[in-house]
Amino acid sequence: MVTMQKIEDDAKAVIAESESVVSSALEAASPRWTKLKAAWIGWSMRKKFIAVAIAVVGLACAWEFSVDVGQLMMGSYRSAYSYGHGMNVTPDQVSDLSKRMDTLEAENHQMRIELSAVEDKLSNADKKPAKITTGSIKRRHK
Repeated sequence: MVTMQKIEDDAKAVIAESESVVSSALEAASPRWTKLKAAWIGWSMRKKFIAVAIAVVGLACAWEFSVDVGQLMMGSYRSAYSYGHGMNVTPDQVSDLSKRMDTLEAENHQMRIELSAVEDKLSNADKKPAKITTGSIKRRHK
């Protein structure tokens, strides 16, 4: 017969094994985890419950405000904020922007060519004309 004590012992064993798995994974990811692990082990069950409740409330708030937690974890807050507030960019808008950028690049290139031509004319305008001397003019033979 299954007793309440057996169920409680099994639940504690599953929780301890789950903590061990998560702890091992986090130790591989971050060396600071060992300090947190030591603190976590020292906490009472009540303190652990409060910590988990705070994490759940934080996740619920993130869900409520439509901020993608994955994007926040990756550091893309602006992207998450705009996604959560419906400021999405459609593929058509991206295509239009790409065409506009191509047009601007072509205009920029044309302006550089025109500016180069103007600079050439200005540099030639600074040159003084060569002096004509009588020695440089050949006489006509009769």
